[in-house]
Amino acid sequence: MLLNKGELDGVRILAPATVQLMISNHLGPNLMTGKFSFGSVTMRPGMGWGYDCAVVSDPKQIDEVVGTGTFFWVGLADTWF
Repeated sequence: MLLNKGELDGVRILAPATVQLMISNHLGPNLMTGKFSFGSVTMRPGMGWGYDCAVVSDPKQIDEVVGTGTFFWVGLADTWF
């Protein structure tokens, strides 16, 4: 549903603008210092946090092989989606 911008099986669940807010960074650079983390992920320059999940803003800066705009969640037991 999130990958389809709020639509699941032809049914609109969320407005595309709502999904965009969920997967866009809402944290300032003063928090992307490497001092804060969730699970095994440390928040650092090149990353951010939306209303629902972490988001990658600059893959080169975090040295990850993912695309700009990749969003994800890491759970307590290091479950990943």
